[in-house]
Formats: sequence, C-alpha cells, structure tokens
Amino acid sequence: MTELVRAVVLGVVQGLTEFLPVSSDGHLTLFQAGWGMGDATLAMDVVLHVGTLGAMVWYFRGDLWSLARGVLDKTDSGAAHRRFLWMIGAATVVTGAIGLGLKDTIESLSTSYRAAGIGFLLTTGVLLWGEGRSRRLGGGSSGASTAPIWHALMIGAAQGAAVWPGLSRSASTIAVAVALGWAWTDAGRFSFLAAMPAIAGATLLTARDIHALPVLPSVMGAAVSFLVGWMALGLLMRFLRARRLWPFALYTFGLALFSFYKTL
Repeated sequence: MTELVRAVVLGVVQGLTEFLPVSSDGHLTLFQAGWGMGDATLAMDVVLHVGTLGAMVWYFRGDLWSLARGVLDKTDSGAAHRRFLWMIGAATVVTGAIGLGLKDTIESLSTSYRAAGIGFLLTTGVLLWGEGRSRRLGGGSSGASTAPIWHALMIGAAQGAAVWPGLSRSASTIAVAVALGWAWTDAGRFSFLAAMPAIAGATLLTARDIHALPVLPSVMGAAVSFLVGWMALGLLMRFLRARRLWPFALYTFGLALFSFYKTL
C-alpha cells in the first residue's frame, strides 16, 4: 500500500471516528499496529487531527462567532456566553493537566492491541452508563450556561483520560454531561467546543514530528479527515437529538473483542 493510499484511508478512519463516539485513536491504533507504521504513527496522528480540528471549527463557526461577540456583550445573553467560555476554560485546564501527565505512558501504548481493547471496553461502558443515567433523569435540561463549575471539571477530567487508546473523547465527555443532567445537544456542543483548545494544544506540542512525513500524503490525509469529519459530526448531532448512544456501544464492544483476540 502506497503512502498516499495509506494517508487517504487513515484520513477516512480519523474523520469518521474523531466525532462519532467510537475513538479515533483506538481505530488508528488498530490500523497502525496492523501496518507496522512505527515512528510515523504520532506524526501522522498530528496531520489527521489538523483536518478534524478544521472540520470542528467550520461546523461550529456560528457558535464560535456568537461566543466571540458575547465577550463584549453587556446583556444577559453576553453573560451566558462568557459563562460558557469560562466553563470551557475550566475543562481545558483539567484536560491539559491530565493529558500532560499521561503523555509519556500513552506514547508507548499507541500501537498496543491490548491497550486499545481496554479503551474500547471502557468506551462501551461509559456510553451505556451515560444514556441510562440520562433516561432516569428524564433527558436533562441544563447546559454550560447554567451548570455549576464542577460539571466542567468532571467533563475536562473525562476528556483528559480519553488520551488512552480506544477510550473515546466524545463518548466520555458527552456521556458525563448527559449523566449530569445536561440536554443532549448542549452536551454535544460543549464537548466539541471544549475539544478545540485541547486538540490544538496537543497538535502544537507534537507538530515538530511531522517534518519527516511526505508532503502530498500529509495534505491528502488532512483534507480527507476534514471532509469526512464534517459529515460525521452532522451525523452524531442527529443521534444526540434522538438521545441515542447505545448503537455506538455495540460497535465499540465488538472492537474490544477484536482487539483482545489480536493479543492471543
């Protein structure tokens, strides 16, 4: 398989799985372990995350513009936007602290089937727990503009822990939010808006690794992950409006079984 074809395939995998709650890093671990990509793994991850970060910015460009205007807005609406930004900041601090603490450990597990299997199993559990808890609460009605600050800290901790291969970031943050009583679409919006600084920061920390990658495959991988990611993000938001996470849990459970099988 040529480098260009490999980059396109990985771009599709990244675009589909970065936003759907099935773990993009876990999928990339399976593909990269199977292909034996070795030292190129982390560098290619950075390129693919640039594409999906761009997809997030484009999809939520209206929300980002509203938040930017809300900083200077003296009305109640502006206060709500500033509160939203404060919650994102609190979540980001916790995420960064956990992510940096686990960075060295996670790098050594980036091609481990066993680590991915554990992560996929955790993703399955958190998805089922979040949906079940939300149903018992009646679906939830709060959001970042009204929730207490400790909600943001818990969501940030869930996001930080999701650096583990196979443990989905979006599954962890959305499930925690809806389990705390957030409205499902608000949980989705906050999950992805809070992911932007975390992903951008992680990308900057590892950007030095991309110089060894060929230019054309890198550009193609980023472009494909952007386009596919934008479509996958719209699909997930439709699932959130329907308040359903269990189909993704079935999928990640199957991946957990497959990953453990590969360790035999």
